[in-house]
Amino acid sequence: MYVAKLNSYNNIETKIQKKQKELAYYESIAQQVEKLKATKNTLQMKKDVISRLMEGRLFFPIFFEDLLQLLPSNVWFKSLETKMMEGQGSNKIQATLDADALDNYSIADLIAALSADSDFRHG
Repeated sequence: MYVAKLNSYNNIETKIQKKQKELAYYESIAQQVEKLKATKNTLQMKKDVISRLMEGRLFFPIFFEDLLQLLPSNVWFKSLETKMMEGQGSNKIQATLDADALDNYSIADLIAALSADSDFRHG
């Protein structure tokens, strides 16, 4: 009777050791999965940044090309400050322009041209 209980106890101990080894194996796999998830999230954020940069890459050259087509010949910029607008569609910017001209009529022509162009609007 004692030998049977001892064998049963040894079998249980052996099963416990096997299960502990199996548990350690699965815990190491779970840690690897967590590391991979963290790496995936980091790479996804980098990809998103690169995608946003690629989308906006040609935005400013096109903006300046369109703006310069509207610029009267006797008007020049003293400063131009631009700011990307966040939110709905990242293809909008806010521009603050400081300009000088030979006469007030040229400034009026610039304002009229900007107002008439659908790509440029106030507000």
